[in-house]
Amino acid sequence: MSSRTFFSFALLLPIVAALAGLLSSALRVLVVPLIFGGVPYILFAIALLFQIRRAPTKSRLVRLSIAAPPFFVPFVVAFVLIAGGGAPRMFPLTDIATQMIPFAVYTLIFGYLYVAIAWGLWALARRIGVVHDDRVT
Repeated sequence: MSSRTFFSFALLLPIVAALAGLLSSALRVLVVPLIFGGVPYILFAIALLFQIRRAPTKSRLVRLSIAAPPFFVPFVVAFVLIAGGGAPRMFPLTDIATQMIPFAVYTLIFGYLYVAIAWGLWALARRIGVVHDDRVT
């Protein structure tokens, strides 16, 4: 398997973790990101998949994974605002911005947690020969 294929499959990590959270009470905290970020994550993962498929090098794949959590924040914020039923009409913009800060922080924390797990699995897969370093495709 190539690094590109590995990172494509790694996009499923948050969904698999959330499903594991449904099966185990010890992992229930992993379900929360799916509740708030499931719909926007699917849209974001599709967009990111196209970028992964076009990445010419492993270093570009690594840069994409580092940049992914901050780029996901607007997807979550937009979804929360849309799902909130037109909050901009009901509340001042400063109140909405203040309310979005916890969503942004939460998204970054879980995003980088998943990136760290993906990198760890990638390193393990490379070490045992499942992912080949000599090519990206």
